[in-house]
Amino acid sequence: MTDQTGDSHSIAIIGMAGRFPGAKNVDELWQLLKSGRHAVSRPSAAELEAAGVTSAFTGHPNYVNACVKLDAYDRFDAEFFGYSPLQATSLDPQGRLFLECVWEGLEHAGYDPTSYDGVIGIFAGSGANHYLERYRDEIVELNAGNHHQTSLDGDKDFLTMRASYKLGLNGPSMAVQSACSSSLVAVHLACQSLLTFESDVVLAGGVSIKLNQSYGYLYEEGGIASRDGNCRPYDADASGTIGGSGCGVVVLKRLDEAIRDGDEIHAVIRSTAVNNDGADKAGFSAPGIKAQTQLIASAMAFAKLTPTDIGMVEGHGTGTVLGDAVELTALNESFGASQSGQRWCALGSIKSNIGHLDTASGVTGLIKAVLCLKNKHFVPTLHFAKPNPALETPGNPFFVNTEYVPWPDHGKPRRAGVSSFGMGGTNAHVIVEEAPARGAGPGGDASQLFLLSAHTGEALQQLSAELASYIEARPQLDLAKMAYTLQIGRRRLAHRRVVVATTREELIRALREAPSDAQAVHDSHLNRPVIFMFPGQGSQRSGAVQSIYDSEPFFRARIDECADLFKVHLGIDVRPFICQAEDVESASAINATLITQPAVFTVGYSLARLWMHWGVTPAGLLGHSVGEYIAACISGVLPLPDCVKLLAARARLVDAQPGGAMLAVRRSMDECRPWLKNSLSIAAINSASQCVISGASEDIDEAAGMLAAADIEHHRLPVSHAFHSSMMDQAMQGLEQAAQGCRHGSPRLPYISCVTGKPVRESDAIGPQYWARHLREPVNFQAALTSATTGGATILLEVGSGHALCSLARQQFGASPDYAYVGSLASHGKSGRTDLLSKLGSLWSLGANIDWNLFHGGTPPGRIGLVAYPFQRQRYWVKPFEKSEGRHSTRQRPLLAQDRAGDIKVQPDGVAAANEWTGLEAQVAGFWQEVLGIPSIRRTDTFMSLGGDSLIALRVIARIDDEFGVKISTRVLISATGTVEEVTRELVAKLADGLSAGEMSEYMSGLDAVVSDSESSVTE
Repeated sequence: MTDQTGDSHSIAIIGMAGRFPGAKNVDELWQLLKSGRHAVSRPSAAELEAAGVTSAFTGHPNYVNACVKLDAYDRFDAEFFGYSPLQATSLDPQGRLFLECVWEGLEHAGYDPTSYDGVIGIFAGSGANHYLERYRDEIVELNAGNHHQTSLDGDKDFLTMRASYKLGLNGPSMAVQSACSSSLVAVHLACQSLLTFESDVVLAGGVSIKLNQSYGYLYEEGGIASRDGNCRPYDADASGTIGGSGCGVVVLKRLDEAIRDGDEIHAVIRSTAVNNDGADKAGFSAPGIKAQTQLIASAMAFAKLTPTDIGMVEGHGTGTVLGDAVELTALNESFGASQSGQRWCALGSIKSNIGHLDTASGVTGLIKAVLCLKNKHFVPTLHFAKPNPALETPGNPFFVNTEYVPWPDHGKPRRAGVSSFGMGGTNAHVIVEEAPARGAGPGGDASQLFLLSAHTGEALQQLSAELASYIEARPQLDLAKMAYTLQIGRRRLAHRRVVVATTREELIRALREAPSDAQAVHDSHLNRPVIFMFPGQGSQRSGAVQSIYDSEPFFRARIDECADLFKVHLGIDVRPFICQAEDVESASAINATLITQPAVFTVGYSLARLWMHWGVTPAGLLGHSVGEYIAACISGVLPLPDCVKLLAARARLVDAQPGGAMLAVRRSMDECRPWLKNSLSIAAINSASQCVISGASEDIDEAAGMLAAADIEHHRLPVSHAFHSSMMDQAMQGLEQAAQGCRHGSPRLPYISCVTGKPVRESDAIGPQYWARHLREPVNFQAALTSATTGGATILLEVGSGHALCSLARQQFGASPDYAYVGSLASHGKSGRTDLLSKLGSLWSLGANIDWNLFHGGTPPGRIGLVAYPFQRQRYWVKPFEKSEGRHSTRQRPLLAQDRAGDIKVQPDGVAAANEWTGLEAQVAGFWQEVLGIPSIRRTDTFMSLGGDSLIALRVIARIDDEFGVKISTRVLISATGTVEEVTRELVAKLADGLSAGEMSEYMSGLDAVVSDSESSVTE
């Protein structure tokens, strides 16, 4: 690949992640490197004994008491990735670690595959599956003899495809195997995938886990293992390396697109090259000078660079006698002699710190080089005392750096070469350059909305605390970039919390406080639709939107647009009443119909447009009385100028009618009829237990007296006229005439009529006669709300002042968890941008799907690397067969390192009492526990949600067939509704086939009797 920084062929490194000896992430790796720490351990005698190491081994004259440990490599967050305990235990630990690092890499880059529009690919390699080698019989036993499942869980071929499946990556997914160079070859292939536009974002890396991490090894003269456990790259006394375990992942993107999209760029890949030694070497496992020389020279030529442009080489550096000599010779030949006699190029190898990570070594070296570029420092290569003779050749440009020192600025971008050579001859070299300067953030003191989510409540608390500490340690972090990354670059998980903050201190303080608004979103509530509800007359409040008008330009423009239109038709400017500080005069004047109706419309319309501008797309619209004009306008039935003109006419016509009054009564429509005397009418049916009556003031007074005497709850509405009563009859004709000149269209967004209580279809006649009826007939809010929520779980957003419609909706739906209620503006006091951001966060917390690209418009702040997800890891490891048992002794199942099986426990979880489980259901639940290794089952759990898949489903089907002699379908198990109850229903249907009703009843009674003795062990 060829390029120059800034052109379309450069590749940006936009994310990094990894787990390394002595460092659980990339940040800790940098601290280890800059401090010159050594990750090699020297186990004590007690530790060796605990690891089962014999004295015969440790007493061998060639025994080297040194090892490189990777912490918690036996632990995994199985539930997070949807694995059952048994399958997690069967899975290659390398695959488990790789899954977590891929997730962390994408988070560090700020990309969520489920919301990103582009194609994400992945290339990576893994080491030998030592876990399967050591425990093959136990793992096969764990999988009930299913060798196919064992292969899927343990074979190298499935490393990347498993990650693509679990994380939703739809680009190329390829396992790369070239021994030690695998992960850097993966980087090369990832760059090619980007340059050929196969992918838009690509992950590349590698993983290797060795199981002998608690004891040393036997030194062999001439081998690759070090004589004393120290790796001394390029030192005259180097005797080899030491094996380690780890995982590294980088996330790549075309540079021009990364700059365009505001990604954080950690470094730029200028070129990559790969070749093989072929036969031109001493033996298959020996390195070749010619190929390595050609490789490095080619990489520089492709990048259009000269040797003096390279300030650092992160070498393969295994510290072996032959390997170092060949590598140094190839470097000397490819760089050429220094004409100035100066040694300008720092040479080192991370293997001196953390050992040789095998298939993960190449990408780990790349990550080290990127960290040096980012921090503009060289880090020490350890154990270097006397140069290898190949470093002493005349004109040699290389020096082995042994201190933490600044990387000099020579007036050009800093660049590093990274080499990785695979045993067998496949070589890879990458030239990487420091990132271009990034522009400053938007700055300012605007409030920001920070979203956090996790798979469990415990993880959410941990994420909050770790993010607070991360921000506290990095005062340079930009708040807007942090908020944007959390909004657009993280997966939306079930447990959610929202923080609105303006300063770092405010954000840190809020993150450390116990969340009062954390939500747990049920699967059925994810992407819940949002219904906009527009309140009518009576919701008006002077000065209600002053703060939002002052701080939010888009909202201000919508207010001004409406106000200017109303001023043309009414000669009144509504802005002083809704956008200025409240005073006694405006508080009283806003209740006059000529001001109220334009004010209610202007506030509701502008808020609706702001919500949509912020990425909230309504699934339905309905308005109460005057509020329906807003719904009609937003839906596209009435264009804004026509809608304003019609509503202005309505306000004038109503204002000309005699005054009247309205009374809200906590009774049903039928219960209110006895009080409908003289001029009184039912004006609104708000719920099954609340109506509004309307009419002349004296008649309302009389009705209020009777209601009070009967101790019936009621209250007078702040209106000047008797809307939706016979007192509007005189205005109907004038309003119909005014509507004659309005354009009417078909709804582009679903819109519910509060006249009919039904959705307005394209064929419905919404015209002049409709608006006349709308003025006179009752507001059927109850029916309209029912129509708007027929799809199930819904968020009802009141778009206007107060929470009156939310209260009515609560009366209708009660405490049902399927319905959530959010008000835009407070009933009292002032609402500002911060309050609206909190409401937007509430919508997200409740399961609404927010388009954050819309929220940020055309100028997103950009992404930034943040703290990774805190996986809630547990130990998953097979329990080896005891020697007395031998191999294949019995079909035993307690193979887990921790006994997770136990007795099946069926949890009621509030859906049904435990004693409602039938004996047959309990037996089916037991089969699930057997194949999944889970400790308990809830009635709402599905087979797939517990970590099942189509292959594991076959084992359940086989168990049912063995027990009952019938086969149920795979479909019922892997369906979205495949609960124990559903599977049992299918089983009963199969059992009933061919039996009479009496025979079936007798059979089931006998079955329940058989399992009744064990019910105490399957319920709690």
